[in-house]
Amino acid sequence: MTASKPADPGNRVLKSLGVAVASALITLTSGIGLGLLIKWGPAVLVGFLAGIVTSAVLFRKRRWVAMPAGVLAPLLLMPLVVLMTPGTRDARRAEAEQMLGSMKNQVRVAYSKSNGSEHIRTLTGAIGKGGCGVYPVELTGKYYIVRDEVQVTDFGVKLVAEPRPPGERDGVGTLTFDIKGGDGEFTWEEPLFSPAWFNKR
Repeated sequence: MTASKPADPGNRVLKSLGVAVASALITLTSGIGLGLLIKWGPAVLVGFLAGIVTSAVLFRKRRWVAMPAGVLAPLLLMPLVVLMTPGTRDARRAEAEQMLGSMKNQVRVAYSKSNGSEHIRTLTGAIGKGGCGVYPVELTGKYYIVRDEVQVTDFGVKLVAEPRPPGERDGVGTLTFDIKGGDGEFTWEEPLFSPAWFNKR
């Protein structure tokens, strides 16, 4: 009768670590994937729960590792979600809207000084030569950069502000206005993993 070979503790630790990582990835993928598919906030939570159950079934011999890892993964993700909430984001977006509003005025001044010429294509550059007399430094704020481009469309003139890294989660802002007068309209393009994007129906 041969003696049984003792289990290698190091190998057990590695296997448990692999189960933990796999369970965390399954949970996160399930939650984020369902949120993207359904585009509804609570779908993310349902997806996380489904991921934890899936992990427990796949790794039933190590449920004591799979389930805690699955629960821990979303909890560790929560600080990132908090950073993407609208609170401080609205303050940063306010900077972009203020800059776009200022650039709108510059475009209208250039339009007036060039005798109503609509052949304006950039914010920088000399008035009367396709520019609006804006200095490059004026296009950069603390959180946003205004694109040096004046887009003339069928709906009016459009200016765009893009977030500076690492603020990509704040979204891209656009101001569309009539070159002859009026306040214009601000619109925002939500980043892919913004809670506001998840809550779209």
